[in-house]
This record gives sequence, C-alpha cells and structure tokens, in this order.
Amino acid sequence: SIVCMSMVAAVLVSAHDTSLESWPASIQPNSIIAILTTLSKAAMLVPITSCLSQLKWRHMSTQSRPLSHLQVFDDASRGPWGSAAMMWKLPLQSRLGWALALVTVVALGIEPSAQQILAFPVQERTLKNVTTEIGKADMYYSKSLFQPGEGDGKLRRLFHTLLTCELR
Repeated sequence: SIVCMSMVAAVLVSAHDTSLESWPASIQPNSIIAILTTLSKAAMLVPITSCLSQLKWRHMSTQSRPLSHLQVFDDASRGPWGSAAMMWKLPLQSRLGWALALVTVVALGIEPSAQQILAFPVQERTLKNVTTEIGKADMYYSKSLFQPGEGDGKLRRLFHTLLTCELR
C-alpha cells in the first residue's frame, strides 16, 4: 500500500504543469492514479480485515464478554458497514479493533478523493493561419420512403417532394 501511494506521488510529480497532450505515456495520468489507488486500497484492507477477524479471539479471551461481540467483530472484518457498526456498538472496548475499523471506514474515501487530484483546465488558444469549417446538411433522403410497399405510392411521393424541397 505504501509503495502504491509512493507511486501515486511520483505520477503527480511528473504530471505537475504538464499538459495532457504532452503526457508521454499511452495511458492517462488519472487512469494510472485510479489503478494505483485501487491496488493500494486492496493491499491495505486485506490484512486489516484478516487482523480484525483474528482479533476477535483475543478480545474474547482477555475477559468474559457477550457472545454477540463475536458477530460484531466478524461483521467488521467483512467491510465498512460492519466496521461502522463495530465502532458504534463497541466504542473503545478493543482499541486496536476500533482503530482498524476506523481505517476500514476511512478507506471508502481513498478512491473518490484520488479521482479529484488532477485537473486539466480548458485553455483557450488563438490559432493563426487556420480557417474554420462548419458542415451543413441541405438535404435528407430517407431510404424508408423508397422501399417497395403496399399502396399506390402517392404518400411516398408526397413525402419525397416535401423532403427534397429547400426551405427558403
């Protein structure tokens, strides 16, 4: 996790004051940061959930506690919702467990905040010796009007006439 975050810092340093057009890699810096933060989060949360799962036995062996504490620790090892519930149900009864649950809940904000790190503002530039062109459609021919079908074709000819007339 620390290595991935160090790599995020290195990407940020190399992307500082660099335009997106002049970025040397084929993958954009935002994508690199997203990949690295995902790897960092996974590398951090896997051991934390494992520690929470094992910490429940230490919590139960130090003194007699209700059996519901096992379920609270088990839920905390399964994700942020269980960790938030643990912080609410067992405030500071197991300080290390509470701290690990807090890290699990705070980890929810890693990826969304990392996505907002880089910004590429729009910069207006004056282009000299360049003419602009804008396309314009004068006519539209629908192939559905020319399909063979039932009837005498008067309606089809009327639509064809209306579509091919130029509005002035």
